[in-house]
Amino acid sequence: MPGNKFVGEFHKDSSYNHQDYELNFNVGLSNYLGQASLKTEERPNSNKFIYLECPYGETFCFDHINCMHGSEENLSDETMVSFDFRLALGKFYFESNAESIGMNTKFNKGYYFSSNIINSIN
Repeated sequence: MPGNKFVGEFHKDSSYNHQDYELNFNVGLSNYLGQASLKTEERPNSNKFIYLECPYGETFCFDHINCMHGSEENLSDETMVSFDFRLALGKFYFESNAESIGMNTKFNKGYYFSSNIINSIN
C-alpha cells in the first residue's frame, strides 16, 4: 500500500533457513514498478542493488537465497499487488531438519512443500 513496505527488512532467505534447491517466482499484478518493486543485489555480496520491476502478468525468478533483497517505502499513490510461489526441484531436493522461522515447519515434503516435488523438467 502507499507509504508501506511489502518486505519488512532486507535479508537473504538463507538467513531464514531456506535451502539452495528452492526457486522463488514473483508475479506482478499491479504497480510492481520503480520504488514499489523488489530491490535486490545484482550478485551475492555485490552490495550493488537493482529494482526488479514486474509489470502485470510478468514473472521473474532471482537468487533469493544468496542475494540481499527487500523493499523500500512505496512512495506512489497506488498499491503494489503481486504474489510469489516457491518450487523445490526433485533433482536438487534433500531432506533436512531446517525449519521455516515464520511457520515453524520443516522444509520437507508434506510440510513446507507439498508431497509433489518435481522430479524432472522437459
